[in-house]
Amino acid sequence: MSDAFFEIGSPRDLLEKAKRDYAKMKAGTSTDTIFNFFVTAYHVVDYVKALGAVPESTISNLYDDPDFKMCQFLCNKGKHIKLRQSHTYQAKHEAAVAGGTLGSFVLGSDVLGGPERFIVLDGASEVDTGELGARLIRKWETFFSTNGIA
Repeated sequence: MSDAFFEIGSPRDLLEKAKRDYAKMKAGTSTDTIFNFFVTAYHVVDYVKALGAVPESTISNLYDDPDFKMCQFLCNKGKHIKLRQSHTYQAKHEAAVAGGTLGSFVLGSDVLGGPERFIVLDGASEVDTGELGARLIRKWETFFSTNGIA
């Protein structure tokens, strides 16, 4: 009997799913596509652990990576809404702002048009979910290459 989940049976299979989820997120960023990507991207580590070929110390180093910590936060925030531990991170959504007229513009509080944004706040720093996703994919690819994961 196979341990595979339908056609997903290896860390590479789950990373490829994360890449497909990332492409969908970039094509149409929404709460749903963000949720799908970050939950999948975070759980690649479970498939790596099940493989049993990567030392625990190497996996611990992965958990210490700031981007992976943000990924874990978004994954758990989406799955559980209330987190057991407090975090320095916040998930923030800013709706698109239609272009205004200069006469209604108040300096410092209004924006003359602006895109919808999904960001992670890390203290005063803002991290775009799309940029974070791209970094995570690159880091997973490097991790796989470095650790001989096909």
